[in-house]
Amino acid sequence: MLEPPVQRKGPPLAAFEPPSHDPPYPPWELAMRVGWERQTDDPWQNYERFGRASRDAIVEALPADWTWDGKRVLDFGCGAGRTLRHFIAEARAGEFYGCDIDEPSIEWLREHLPQFQVFANPERPRPPLDLPDCSFDLIYAVSVFTHLTSAWSAWALQLRRLLRPDGLLLATFIFPGWDPALLPPGVIVGGLAENRTGMNAIGLGRPAAQGGPLIFHSPWWLRAHWGRAFEILRIVDTGFRWPQDHGYALMRPTAGDVSTADLEAPEPDELREYAALQENLRQLEREQSRVWERLSHLQERQAALRERNARLTRRLSPPS
Repeated sequence: MLEPPVQRKGPPLAAFEPPSHDPPYPPWELAMRVGWERQTDDPWQNYERFGRASRDAIVEALPADWTWDGKRVLDFGCGAGRTLRHFIAEARAGEFYGCDIDEPSIEWLREHLPQFQVFANPERPRPPLDLPDCSFDLIYAVSVFTHLTSAWSAWALQLRRLLRPDGLLLATFIFPGWDPALLPPGVIVGGLAENRTGMNAIGLGRPAAQGGPLIFHSPWWLRAHWGRAFEILRIVDTGFRWPQDHGYALMRPTAGDVSTADLEAPEPDELREYAALQENLRQLEREQSRVWERLSHLQERQAALRERNARLTRRLSPPS
């Protein structure tokens, strides 16, 4: 569950050490992988609050007749368990699993929260998760598909395979109307609108340590593309309690064979598909222009440093 890190002045360094708590908090470096607001005197209170808010939002999104008794649940992208830790009571009634690409987070969870069955998964679903078909009644993915670019369709089908026929997938997404102030520093978004967004990727190539790429989705696009593999039960634009301003889609797998190409293909006779592609192209052009500007600036600095070193070398060289 990866989020862009917040680049703001934080609390005193002593506040970064996890206080004694039951269940325990992970080390600072693992907690920060999933990103959370540090502008507070008590960052661990925020860690607790955000995890609880995410857990409550998942519960509220489930059908009114949902029960945890005997259910098998997967937290896809669980990090060090910020959300998962708030399901300890429910884990007494059902089975809870967690997976993440970060092995240190999984190792910490395995040692400190043995109530959950956790495992590391590859960044790409090749080979697939080593789990049998129809393994889970519920899979939730909080702020995961908001960072997946070309691998999104393969992972969507992987989760579909793991769900029982009447199972549920709850995935959060970022609506195009997201507050630009919440974007990572240096990201430029040119007036995203729902009808011109579809699936829009920004920050391609940004390292995971800096938040990775950020993906916006429009509900119409989710219905068109995810609707080829899932029955869309509900799409809510915003209001998922955490992450801020996320929406969510609640889905049930449909029968039949579906490929990644099927999911990715443009919706026939849907003009918004082409408007969305044009908008993302403009977005990538803006990003590329910014990268070239920075590269040019770095090259100028490098040339200036070479010239300075040459002058110093000439000055310090003994006369012949």
